[in-house]
Amino acid sequence: MIMKLVNRSSLLSILLGCLLFSFASTVGCGNSGNSVPEVTKDEIADYERKMADLQAKADEEEMQRRMDKDE
Repeated sequence: MIMKLVNRSSLLSILLGCLLFSFASTVGCGNSGNSVPEVTKDEIADYERKMADLQAKADEEEMQRRMDKDE
């Protein structure tokens, strides 16, 4: 009697897991081919250049603030 319940429970758990996985795959969860856009090396280089420019500007403003504070 207990073995039948355990087996039935295990089978239901496996079935539920398969159904949830199938639903998640159709909705777009997991490894969806179009979920991550392609990024080119040029775009990465542009981003890095912009970040370096912004950092240099922030450093310059900080230095100016410190010089104004010392006066």
